[in-house]
Amino acid sequence: MDILRHFWNADTWDGLPRGHAVRYRPLGEERGLRYAGRYVTLGAHGDSYVEYLLKTWLLGCRREAWLRGMYDGAVGGLRRQLLRRSSRSGLTYLAHAKLTGPLKRNIGHRMEHLGCFVPGMLMLGAATDPEGPESKRAQLDRAAARKLAYTCHQMYRRQNTGLAPEAVHFNPKDSTRDWYIEPEDRYYILRPETVESLYYLYYYTRDPLFQDWAWEIFQAIEAHCGTAGGYAPRPDVRHPTQAPRGPMESFFLAETLKYLWLIFQPEDRLLDPAKYIFTTEAHPLPVLGEERCDALGIARGGQDRPRVSTGKYLAGGQHVALEQIRGVLEGGARKRGGNATASAT
Repeated sequence: MDILRHFWNADTWDGLPRGHAVRYRPLGEERGLRYAGRYVTLGAHGDSYVEYLLKTWLLGCRREAWLRGMYDGAVGGLRRQLLRRSSRSGLTYLAHAKLTGPLKRNIGHRMEHLGCFVPGMLMLGAATDPEGPESKRAQLDRAAARKLAYTCHQMYRRQNTGLAPEAVHFNPKDSTRDWYIEPEDRYYILRPETVESLYYLYYYTRDPLFQDWAWEIFQAIEAHCGTAGGYAPRPDVRHPTQAPRGPMESFFLAETLKYLWLIFQPEDRLLDPAKYIFTTEAHPLPVLGEERCDALGIARGGQDRPRVSTGKYLAGGQHVALEQIRGVLEGGARKRGGNATASAT
């Protein structure tokens, strides 16, 4: 939470975080966290930040209004700056930007499979919008979620294996094709982001279309990724005759199969995403109850600005914490007879 508080005053580009990373300055008036870099993306290195603004707000009994405000600002920037459409089929996709000056930016049109979590995030945000789930803002987010989910679905359906590549490159001026796939992006490593979004879409709409899409993906995985010992990536999603090979990533079990399992549960067993917050690795965390939020000091009535941070860990105090922990560890070692040693580096 301390890190998110520092981002309250950080420079953004139309509400979106600037850069793949952050830089910490330990001294001076500029002490604190700052965005580092010039890339604005909801793909690799930039995906979880906006998502966690929303989910942290939900976990904290929806009291920290500044978190929701930062999320809504980022999603507004997403709609204005990064949502684009292809010329041929009118597919909505996520672009990214490279900031080249105060008022200049170059738009890139490579959409990663990683970005296919966004439709689910938008559905969750719309369902919990403080202005109401039928507000204009919520309706815009739901419409964008459906369009992006359709694009992610097409990334699967248009391949000979029924599996999506790591990324596709859109050409908004090309009327003959929506996208092309670079050789280095032709693989599929059992990623979960599309089926994650399909779960949110199904939960909030109960439209069986999203179950159909999820079933198609599951069948493609079964047909083209199964091995004697489990499942493996496809080196090229265009060629169904190639054998799968490579490691079965842990997210396949923790996320891909979990969301596929959830989406086909009876209605009375579906997990409400606003009551059980799924982390980026699909671990469900129950929303804190009101008593727990009170105990944590999260004030009722909403917080429009971040509470003042102690700075214990972000203001150069890490060494103090480590020394205290070292003392506890060494004290514990002495109590055990001095046979154990402990150190912190």
